Amino acid sequence: AVYLLNRKSRKDMVKNVLFVGPSDSGKTALFTNMVYQQPLASHTSLQTNIGLLLQDSKMIRLIDVPGHPRLRNKFKEYLATVDGIVFTADANTVARNGAMVAEHLHLVLSAVQPLTRPPRLFLLATKADLVQQASQPNTDGAGPYVHPARTRVVSVLERELEKRRLA
Repeated sequence: AVYLLNRKSRKDMVKNVLFVGPSDSGKTALFTNMVYQQPLASHTSLQTNIGLLLQDSKMIRLIDVPGHPRLRNKFKEYLATVDGIVFTADANTVARNGAMVAEHLHLVLSAVQPLTRPPRLFLLATKADLVQQASQPNTDGAGPYVHPARTRVVSVLERELEKRRLA
């Protein structure tokens, strides 16, 4: 996600990347791993974390917004300045929590839609290593291999967002 944001950017600007998503989806773990270059003990965040990342001589400001329902609207404070949003979804539990995850994603999409310069939005399926691999990977050459975590997250969120649209 960070690479894609830098691809078409001016070299002298600080890029701002916002991590949003429901609680326990891995935002803070990802944030600390990127900022401190090591995994740190993580827990449910109750405040916004902001850190700097230097990549390819470019400064990137990472903003990790808590996913708790009472605090998750805080991401709107940063929308005017962000260049990209990384929406995290736990691939292992998205089937059980699909309605809640889709509600959070819908909140983000609704806030971004009216902006004149909307930021790029990336959907990141975290904890993909916990999702059971398909018994037979795609070896027939008909197309690229798609990880089951990606398939699960996309299908659940599409289904839940469609339910919200119809309601």
